[in-house]
Amino acid sequence: MPPNVRYQAQKSKSVPNPERQVAWHDYQVTDKREDLAARIVQLSGKWKEERAAKEEAKQKEALNSRTFEVVESSDCEIDILEPIPFTSKAKSGRKKKAGHAARLRG
Repeated sequence: MPPNVRYQAQKSKSVPNPERQVAWHDYQVTDKREDLAARIVQLSGKWKEERAAKEEAKQKEALNSRTFEVVESSDCEIDILEPIPFTSKAKSGRKKKAGHAARLRG
């Protein structure tokens, strides 16, 4: 096949722009963009409300899990309490390994 004929055959297969717009429903693109933008705003608001509710529940849980210790016991009716910090991990009694640099030299 001569090169000119092949080029002409490929060129004749291209679809004109008006036909392409109809095939791809180009008239609906602006509506779809607006719909997606509105949906993003709606879902964003819903997510922010859920996140705020989770944060509030987390803060309430943190306040409920605190324990208080009586610092001084006195004869007055009011006792001063100090919060004990909550630790999630227990400290292990494992000793650190001594490396080569920790050995005695001399």
